[in-house]
Amino acid sequence: MVERSIFAEDIEVAIGNPLEVIPAKYGRHAVSSLLPDGKFLVIIYEQEEEDFIVVTAVKTNKEGARRVGFTRI
Repeated sequence: MVERSIFAEDIEVAIGNPLEVIPAKYGRHAVSSLLPDGKFLVIIYEQEEEDFIVVTAVKTNKEGARRVGFTRI
């Protein structure tokens, strides 16, 4: 996350208030969220009971988020 300039607060906001959540491989979930700077944050995570385990997170633009499979952007 540090290498990609993504903060824990960004992750928490995205998972708590997503634009869209879609199923991903291996029973994981992909979530998209719009950041204040106009970039989209795409997060792949697993959910175990009350906990969320972030597998990866990346900032992208609208086209990048659509390539991943998000449609309601």
